[in-house]
Amino acid sequence: MAPVTVAGDCRSGTASATTSLALSLAINPGAFNSLVSSQMVVAQPLWIDGATALGASATSSASLTNLLETAGPARAGYIEMQFDANNSEGLGSYNGTAGIAMTPGLNGENLSVLCNGPGCGPRGGDPFPLIIPFQLGSRFQLNYSGNLTADGDGNEGEGVYRLGLNYQFRLLESDRVTPVLVSETPEPATWGLLLGGLILSLGLRRARGKA
Repeated sequence: MAPVTVAGDCRSGTASATTSLALSLAINPGAFNSLVSSQMVVAQPLWIDGATALGASATSSASLTNLLETAGPARAGYIEMQFDANNSEGLGSYNGTAGIAMTPGLNGENLSVLCNGPGCGPRGGDPFPLIIPFQLGSRFQLNYSGNLTADGDGNEGEGVYRLGLNYQFRLLESDRVTPVLVSETPEPATWGLLLGGLILSLGLRRARGKA
């Protein structure tokens, strides 16, 4: 997972930013895997004598990259996706987008979902739920990226932008019925620990055999 950053430029006003990301892989292959995100920025100007406003700016930037895989040989299958922009609202001066990308899909095609406020959609606006071809038996990346800004000033007042995404997906065999389990690909350090444990176990067994 890449680091999540939040920042605020108070400029004598007040600014705050919050971000949370959570990836959940289903134990049951028939259930949906999910990536849930929530980002919010608030910028409040400070009024002096009711006439002059000292501005503020708030930003929230978040990214996540997970390497996932399915077991078995490389083969054609399908991905079923559901998507929802929850708790999304804006006030005053705000801007930003959040999106999901899966790389690669079938024949190297990238699957992407972009959200700007409540308007979200895959591949240029296809409806949800969506079932499209996907390459099984190989590794793929699930990426999230979100960048939000809000400004508070004397003209538009307080700036607020909240954007929450709930992306769900599951993989199916070519019959579009049989579910396929998705797992996280172990990092090199994890493989090293597993191999180290195996070597230690074999060493103990040999030692016991000699005894």
